[in-house]
Amino acid sequence: MSTIIAGPLLNDIAIFVEVARARHFSRAAQALGMPVSTVSRRIRELEKEVGVALLKRSTRNVDVTDAGQVYFERCLAVVEQARLAHEQLLDVAQTPKGRLRVSMPASFSIVLMPSIIRGFNQQYPDIELEFDLTIRPIDLQSDNYDCVIRVGAQPDSSAVATMLGQIRLGLYATRNYLDRKGRPKHPSELAGHTCICARPASPDRIWSLRGPNQERYDAMVEGSITVNNAIMMRKLAVHDLGITASSLLERRLDPDCAQLERVLPDWEFAPFPILALLPSRLMPQKTRVFLNYLRNELDRLMSQPELDVAAAVQAYP
Repeated sequence: MSTIIAGPLLNDIAIFVEVARARHFSRAAQALGMPVSTVSRRIRELEKEVGVALLKRSTRNVDVTDAGQVYFERCLAVVEQARLAHEQLLDVAQTPKGRLRVSMPASFSIVLMPSIIRGFNQQYPDIELEFDLTIRPIDLQSDNYDCVIRVGAQPDSSAVATMLGQIRLGLYATRNYLDRKGRPKHPSELAGHTCICARPASPDRIWSLRGPNQERYDAMVEGSITVNNAIMMRKLAVHDLGITASSLLERRLDPDCAQLERVLPDWEFAPFPILALLPSRLMPQKTRVFLNYLRNELDRLMSQPELDVAAAVQAYP
């Protein structure tokens, strides 16, 4: 004999989870593709069904009651499991589709990503892509992103992190600048040069470089210009304004930077990890195929140490 479990429908529980996650009826309604009035009504019906207030409403925000927080924590895994089961069932007969929301830094994306996105879009035309090119802190639960791409070590959080590759950084300047100021033979000679840094604070004025035979040197650098965008740093170096750090790969893919010359070619920074941060290990197919495609393309590009601008253009005609 089968057992029928009385109680609220899973759809109403999923609506509650979305509202509790967003702490806002309008944002939850937008994520769910429902009118705000419908979301509000379904929550009231759910509260009537369970016999306890789950949310505390104000004119501007929504908060979760103590009982609602317990209910949210128990229901979140259930809703995620049901959503994944539904998507995996669709995967059997359908190609990946749906809206994929991704946050990634502009400095990482503008040069490197357009060709990768084009290839992905051609292979998976049913996935609608939405990109946010900022480095603002993202709460994967409340901001409703499928994944967040970041470069460098990240603070501890509840997000699930998976590595996509590594960014290698070297030093670059124009021939005009180096002819005028000289070509350093060792990182200790950077003290006599104008260096373009990310921030004026002291940690960004120390360039920790690794050289031949794993030799390490912390160079104290100076410069009158700081800018917190890697693309802008390269553009300033192109205009003969000094030496800057740049991704070896991105510099080669950026035609505007073809005139930059490698400084101290035997020295570079420790690699920075490229991380995908995910709200859960339960990954829908649209996210999985995107990360697999991105990882494969990054690996392909980074495995070509002699890649230059001409080769990049030929690779993506």
